[in-house]
Amino acid sequence: MVWKKIRIRAMIDFKSGTNLYDDYAVQLGMYWQAAEEHGHIIDRVFNWSPKDWRKEPTYTLTDQSEDAATARTEQIEPRCQLFRSQNDYKPKPRMVITGMLPGDVKIKTVDPDEVILHAHTQAATAPNLTNHTGTASPSSDEA
Repeated sequence: MVWKKIRIRAMIDFKSGTNLYDDYAVQLGMYWQAAEEHGHIIDRVFNWSPKDWRKEPTYTLTDQSEDAATARTEQIEPRCQLFRSQNDYKPKPRMVITGMLPGDVKIKTVDPDEVILHAHTQAATAPNLTNHTGTASPSSDEA
């Protein structure tokens, strides 16, 4: 979007009401942090809200960047740290179902650590079909 004659990457939170509340900045701060954790670069954050539409559509675009940044450091991060300190933050176990129907079905609960270890073991034992130049390696019969 273009903001004050400068092209920026913006996140806009559309609101249906005409009022603007302090919690909106906290909400945008959370969205902003989540976007950055997933590799998206956000320059500024805004709330868009309608005005009282009588004859034609009108709206308010409020720059919440400073308030959202303050909320991230003063409210969001302390809450995240408190959550991490009080909880054993770890993905929940996964249910694995194997076998063939109708009677050979096996169900077990697998710890996330086991799932990750199994995936890495599978990747490490997979045959390497390319050499360092990116071309196919000769088989042992050809060497």
